[in-house]
Amino acid sequence: MMQNPSVRFRTWFLAAALLAAPFVRLPADGVAPPVPPTPGIPPPPAAAAPRFSSDLYRVEKQIVSSSGRVGEEAVYSIRVDARDDIEQVRLLEILPPGLEYIGAEPAPAEVVNGAYLWAWEGMQRNTSREVRLRVRPADGGWFVTNTKVAVVPVVALPLFAGRPKLQLEKTGPSAAELGSDINFQLVVSNVGTAAAENVRVSDTLPAGLYGADRSGNVVNFHIDRLAAGERRVFDVPVKAAVKGEWDNHANVFFEQAIQANATAHVSIVESKVSIAKSGPARAYTFTEAGYTITVHNDGDTVLENIRLADEVVDGLRFVEASDGGQFHRDTVTWTIPRLAQGESASRTVRLSGQKIYTSTAEAVATLVTGKQAKASATTVWEGAPGVLTELMEDVDPVRVGKNVVYTVRITNQSPMTAITGDVLLKLTGELRPLEVTKKSGAAIDGQDIIAKGVQIKPKGSYTFKVTTEAVKSGMAWARLEFSADFLQRPSVKEESTNVY
Repeated sequence: MMQNPSVRFRTWFLAAALLAAPFVRLPADGVAPPVPPTPGIPPPPAAAAPRFSSDLYRVEKQIVSSSGRVGEEAVYSIRVDARDDIEQVRLLEILPPGLEYIGAEPAPAEVVNGAYLWAWEGMQRNTSREVRLRVRPADGGWFVTNTKVAVVPVVALPLFAGRPKLQLEKTGPSAAELGSDINFQLVVSNVGTAAAENVRVSDTLPAGLYGADRSGNVVNFHIDRLAAGERRVFDVPVKAAVKGEWDNHANVFFEQAIQANATAHVSIVESKVSIAKSGPARAYTFTEAGYTITVHNDGDTVLENIRLADEVVDGLRFVEASDGGQFHRDTVTWTIPRLAQGESASRTVRLSGQKIYTSTAEAVATLVTGKQAKASATTVWEGAPGVLTELMEDVDPVRVGKNVVYTVRITNQSPMTAITGDVLLKLTGELRPLEVTKKSGAAIDGQDIIAKGVQIKPKGSYTFKVTTEAVKSGMAWARLEFSADFLQRPSVKEESTNVY
């Protein structure tokens, strides 16, 4: 009679080579010898443990189900776990006499004299294989099933072989001014899977370009080794020598053959542009003044994307600009999209002077080739002038033979600007001028008193007195005129005196 399968059992395993493969033995009824032994039941025979473990694989056997009675089916499993990559896995299960084979899942690959063989080509690390066997004991007692497992370990050494693959990029300006220095750039990249050695880069310059040393039209570079994924950059500085359309070709050589090529096109032009700027020569502070900037295409080619910049110098305040001009910090900018040969374009800007001074602001037109034209306008910003003229007499009426003193005062009412002007006092025949205030700059000239180029500071005044004698009865008149460049006509004051 078989032992109850729920009783604990001990396991052992013996390791051996392929021909003497390790055994994993398990009583067919799945019961290890009881501890302590049950009276009437013989102790189990000596057997290997139901588990085995190595660095390559692990094997474990266990009872799945068993009634422990003769003639009834029992199920046990064998599980192989790969701890590393292994190949040619062989599992051989040997049943003892009296233990009938009913079936297995999966079915064995081969059956020879009561031994059942399962074979797998290989197992990857951390994978498992399991076999379930169904058996039936034909008689009572202990049945020990033996399992042999043999594997071939796998030792891998990766070896990679790749191919280099070269790419070439060439960049440079699309347009250049005749006689200018320009630069092309070559970028050699290895996009393959292996290093390239003894790489040569050749740049053939067209007739319209020549290198810095003018020694020839071919520029060469050498790369000893270019690893996979690596790139090298080379500059090719040249002079734009001849007008026209030119293609600049470059090749990269590896193993004596062209691996890649690239071309950059450049238009060499001789563009000419002129600029004029106009504005008021003089203006009053805190008022607005308009400036006009005109750009003209004087060359033999169409000009595109001309950048026009007009500076707003310190002391000026930006008010507005025409044609969408953008003001940023101290500059107003426009982009003129296109100017045909002989065509002009004008832009305007309005500014306000914030102090008394002379401003000079420059406008610059810049072509895509880098060529520039400049013009400037100068404005004298003045304070708005204001003048007060006064003429006063000390007596009226006056007897013949007596004196009359006239006081002349010119006042500059502007708080910011000095003024300069001429003073003229005219007397009629009833009066004769005798003398004028000394060091006043005024002088008697017949019936006139004249002061030329009188300068008056802001909020200042100019004063002198004229002493006259009444020489003839009648109505005498004194006429004061003040003339200055900011006055369209002289400022006039008159005073009458009755002489009797």
